[in-house]
Amino acid sequence: MHLAWCGRCDTMEQNYRSLFMKFDEDFVRMEFFSVTEEFIPEDILSSLKFGALKCKPRFVLFFEGEKKDEIDGADYTKLEMAISKHIPTLDD
Repeated sequence: MHLAWCGRCDTMEQNYRSLFMKFDEDFVRMEFFSVTEEFIPEDILSSLKFGALKCKPRFVLFFEGEKKDEIDGADYTKLEMAISKHIPTLDD
């Protein structure tokens, strides 16, 4: 999630391929989406753990429509740990 004037986080975008290779090479268990604030439903915006969006990117993990985790800022290690914790097994 990001503000429209900020654009996507180029620093993190280059790491998505590494995360796919580590966790889900065939797009079965996870996908990445980029969205600006104007397209985020109000119930999600109002429930953000770190408050309103700012110039830092925000990564929010959902599983079957339920929010599982939120990472504030471009922290690859925290994003990787959150995915590892919440990604469903292939049997799920």
